[in-house]
Amino acid sequence: MKNSKRLTTTTNFKKLSILLVLSFLILTIGSSQDSPNRIKVNSFVELNVGFAIMSIHYDEDRSYFPGASVLWGQTFTNQRNYFIEYQAGLAFPTVVTAKLGIGKKINKTKISAGVRPYPLNLYAQITIPGPLKSGEWNISFEHNPRRRNDAYIDFSAVGNINAGYRLLF
Repeated sequence: MKNSKRLTTTTNFKKLSILLVLSFLILTIGSSQDSPNRIKVNSFVELNVGFAIMSIHYDEDRSYFPGASVLWGQTFTNQRNYFIEYQAGLAFPTVVTAKLGIGKKINKTKISAGVRPYPLNLYAQITIPGPLKSGEWNISFEHNPRRRNDAYIDFSAVGNINAGYRLLF
């Protein structure tokens, strides 16, 4: 029974990863062929702090570990306010990290979901305008879909909670 659940989770994760990558490719290829008014591209630098919920085994007592990252990324937004976003950069304690997500902008709030390939997590994120015209606050909640944690793939984390500030340029 456990193996079938693990197989289903792995299969669902692979499907989500393929969907996100295909969506990214379609939107970016489309943006190079469309007029500049159809796809809006924003670049940004983002600083995040947060903590990981740690466990060597999924059912053990939890402990927490702090973390931080500095990321560079881009958001591609179409005329209907759907967007694809990617970011990559330096992180502590994992050294490097990255995220790829899709979402919808509703008024000035962005809601997105996606995958962080390392350390392996699925995430949901909310982004709101910041105090500067060229800035945004965000908070993300991440969950490791794997039941067996592996320090090499997911840094032995069950999930993360992060908050950050993004400077747009």
